[in-house]
This record gives sequence, structure tokens and C-alpha cells, in this order.
Amino acid sequence: MATDELSAFPNPTVGEVLITGIASTDLHSIMISDMRGSVQHSVAFRAGAQANTVQLDLGALATGVYVLQIRTKAELRSVRLVKQ
Repeated sequence: MATDELSAFPNPTVGEVLITGIASTDLHSIMISDMRGSVQHSVAFRAGAQANTVQLDLGALATGVYVLQIRTKAELRSVRLVKQ
């Protein structure tokens, strides 16, 4: 299990967001869901992808509160994200 704190900034955001604290091994996917659980944006990574930070452009999302989920080989981590 990763020891780094998962965070997204700026939060709240109006567009681009930088996600940090990702476990650096075997990154599978990033999903952004609205508060009803409907997936609004997702990014899949090739097998064995490694990253500590990821930048996403969320400018197309409607204003609201979202849940950002990072899936790796070992775990699923979540953080709340506000889009203005």
C-alpha cells in the first residue's frame, strides 16, 4: 500500500488539475465520477505504466463535485474534486 497522500490541485479547479501521490508502480486507470456515481471522464494506462503525477484537463466537465479514483495493481485510492 502506498504511503503518499493522494491529492489533486488546484482544488477547486476551473480546468487543468495535477494529481500527485499516485503509487508509482502499475498504474491502471483514472476515473472521475459525479456524486451519483456516473463516470464523467476516464483514462486508461498501458500495462506496467508508472507515474507519480498525472495532469488532466477537466475543462469540459460541468461545475460540481466529483470523485477522482486512481486504480493501480495493488489498490484503489480516491479524492474529492471540485470543478468551478
